[in-house]
Amino acid sequence: MLTFAQKNQWVIFRIILFLAFFWPINPLLLAGEGTGTASKTPHHFTLLVEPSGAKVEILNLKAPYQPNMLLKPGRYQISVSAPDHETEKGFIDVTDQDWIGKVVLRPINAPTARKEDLDETSTARLEEEWKKLKQERETLEKARLVLSQEQERLDLAKKDLDTTRQVVEKTKQEQETLEKARLALSQEQEKLDLAKKDLDTAREALETTKLERNALEKARFSLSQEQEKLDLDKKELDKAKKALETTKLERDNLEKARLTLSQEQEKLDLDKKELDKAKKAL
Repeated sequence: MLTFAQKNQWVIFRIILFLAFFWPINPLLLAGEGTGTASKTPHHFTLLVEPSGAKVEILNLKAPYQPNMLLKPGRYQISVSAPDHETEKGFIDVTDQDWIGKVVLRPINAPTARKEDLDETSTARLEEEWKKLKQERETLEKARLVLSQEQERLDLAKKDLDTTRQVVEKTKQEQETLEKARLALSQEQEKLDLAKKDLDTAREALETTKLERNALEKARFSLSQEQEKLDLDKKELDKAKKALETTKLERDNLEKARLTLSQEQEKLDLDKKELDKAKKAL
């Protein structure tokens, strides 16, 4: 706890310190520093000062003091100073709840008031500080509620963002799959186009083959007819050959007969001559 030069300031500080310990605020969990106890959960620390520009230092902490800063549970040495005011130093203990208090610095060479005036001033100041502290606590409660609501909104927004990211990731994967499918489909389409061209070429070749087959059938039919004609001509030729052979034989026989006839004619001529000689001789 802090120690002060004036008794009224010490009373005010103890009351405020008592309220700070027994009137908790739900903490917002962040990082802080300090000498540790069993719990390591940081809590908010705020020290209200008069005058308002007074400098607050945490002597056993490297981080500079900031209102509503986070400190881990432990004991901290506090120094409050301001120009033309007496410097106050002391210790505060951060336990398992937020800590808020106030220090009023005494001006240097300030006139000493009477005890009665000092008590009345202390009471009035205590009431005023109580009202201010209550208002500040209400403001902090409202801010905590708003912050809690904002945190819930942030959590919902984070969930929505995570869901959106998952949807985007899924959409991206589906798009990649679709691109692969499109590529495969394009390749298959190219294969189908080539197969269609090959089929058209085969059809043209088949049509040409069909025409050639028809022409070949016609040629075969014509050839068959020509073959039949040739067979008939061959038969006629064979007949002619046989007739020619017969004619040749007959010609040979005729030549032999002519020769024989010629020989017989010669004999007849000789016999006629002999007969004529015989006639003459008679």
